[in-house]
Amino acid sequence: MTLRQLQNLRKLDLSFNRIARLDNLEVLKELKELNISFNLLEALDHLGKLSGLRVVNLGHNKIRRLGEGLKNLRKLEVLSIAGNLLEDLTVAGGDPLIELKELHAGKNKIQVLKAPLNMFPNVSEFVS
Repeated sequence: MTLRQLQNLRKLDLSFNRIARLDNLEVLKELKELNISFNLLEALDHLGKLSGLRVVNLGHNKIRRLGEGLKNLRKLEVLSIAGNLLEDLTVAGGDPLIELKELHAGKNKIQVLKAPLNMFPNVSEFVS
């Protein structure tokens, strides 16, 4: 089975694997929820191509920076990036994630919130 055959998939759980890269997920145009926690991801390449995502769990990987990986996720409501190697929450480029309500960022290496938190203007639950 290929990802193209799953193009109507709405929820995908790939947690607890040894995934190091996100490739070819852009064919999952209907995907709303992605759990890719407890893997080996270091970067968020290609995640921004899944513009319909509402819930993303990237917890417990090896992600060092958010970069541009989130910039097109305008419908994102819940984001977990806990348990990574992040030193800040800077999202490069793009518009603010105005639909984001929950941000879980605990167990990282964040010492100072130097990111412009206006990228997350409507977060009502911030867990660090």
